[in-house]
Amino acid sequence: MLRLRLEVWGENDEKPPIDYPSGHQIRETIEAIDGDKYFAARIGLHDWFFLQINIEPEDDYRAISFQAGSDEDEFKCASPDLSLEAVIKAFQQFAIGDHSWKDDFEWRKSR
Repeated sequence: MLRLRLEVWGENDEKPPIDYPSGHQIRETIEAIDGDKYFAARIGLHDWFFLQINIEPEDDYRAISFQAGSDEDEFKCASPDLSLEAVIKAFQQFAIGDHSWKDDFEWRKSR
């Protein structure tokens, strides 16, 4: 069974996963990622189809990636200026099944 789930990682993993998140919940979750207490978020349908963001605290560096299949099908964003608003929009589009977020970034295969 496929289930849309939004997860956040951090120092203490305090935030529980959100099943079928709303656009508002996605925005709040992504905005809470500060690179320190919470440093990554993932929205996905299962373990091999997801969109993920990681933030490094020391330089506010953001990296976004998506996986659509096995580990060999992982892609990282090659766009140099990744805004938080663009990431929120991509997560919200992913949540409603709108795959146009892929066109908003330049991607390169990770492996």
